[in-house]
Amino acid sequence: MIYHWMFSQEILWFKRNIRTYKARKIQFHIEDPYTDVEGHIIQTRRVLGGCWIDSGVNVLSVLSLWEDLSTLTLVEICHRRDGNIPVETRAILESPKMEVEIFISWRTKRNFKETTFWIGDDTYVIHHSAQSVSKNGIILFQDSSMERLDRHYYNFYCLYPSSLISASTTEMIHNILFNNI
Repeated sequence: MIYHWMFSQEILWFKRNIRTYKARKIQFHIEDPYTDVEGHIIQTRRVLGGCWIDSGVNVLSVLSLWEDLSTLTLVEICHRRDGNIPVETRAILESPKMEVEIFISWRTKRNFKETTFWIGDDTYVIHHSAQSVSKNGIILFQDSSMERLDRHYYNFYCLYPSSLISASTTEMIHNILFNNI
């Protein structure tokens, strides 16, 4: 499986340069413009299975870089649906290390992806849409050498085979997603 988001330049840079052992919270905020003006899923996006499945795979794979997914406890999950397909999801998970918040929406009419870490007294924002990392509002890293999604797949293949995620992690990711739909 290719979890493309975890091979973005900003994630790879953050993982190499920022120590997260004192992280107390991580928040994922994802928006995709996949609904029409009435809030119904655009027909061509229905095959993605909804916001939780589509983006949750990438959120959980990124989270697995810092957290053993087997230690997570789902505290709360709430889906807003179009029929039986989630168009917005809010989830709170806990681990022995930190609190995890996930917000995914297809209803906002924009493409926006951001991960925020609270580490000690500092706030780090990984702005995936801008391929950047900031600390307390000051940009530490930014890359625009390649279009965002192209960069993800380019990095994945450049790092192959070390880029492959274990079957057990893949199973945990899919169990969390499909057991909580």
